[in-house]
Amino acid sequence: MENDRESVGKRGDFDPLDRNPLSTECADDKGSGDLLGVVVEVKDGKAEVRVGVDKCQGCGHSGTCALLLQGQSSYTLTARAHSAVRQGDRVKVRFSGSVKVKTACLVYLCPSISTVLGGVLGAEWLAGVIGVSPSVGGLIAALLLFPLGLSPAYLANRRGHNLPVVSEILKED
Repeated sequence: MENDRESVGKRGDFDPLDRNPLSTECADDKGSGDLLGVVVEVKDGKAEVRVGVDKCQGCGHSGTCALLLQGQSSYTLTARAHSAVRQGDRVKVRFSGSVKVKTACLVYLCPSISTVLGGVLGAEWLAGVIGVSPSVGGLIAALLLFPLGLSPAYLANRRGHNLPVVSEILKED
């Protein structure tokens, strides 16, 4: 379907009713966590993949998904791609288990630890230095250290670590 490839490149917009190219459901891999999408752009070994938002086999938020509530039927994610991936290809994107665990640690654990550490240090040390109550000192230090806890996730994202991978180029029907 060469015509589909050309129209994808020109519009940059996808019709989910047209063979449902953005369906997140993998018929041959039920429950694997793989997503189906269409490649929007390929650059420097990374592919921007438009993935459809369905109601929902993904995360369990079902009808309360923020993307669906905002009226979005798709979103774009960045994935590592091999050289055969081209714009307009229908692909399967895989999130490995280790990537999910690393990402969860970077996004949840690091900020939590830095916030608690900030609260304790602020109550014990900062409160005396700036002359406020321990509660206020703890709050100030926790708020200051929270962004520091997010920095590992930010750096990993900028470097392209923990990206999903385009695992397969799906054949056109």
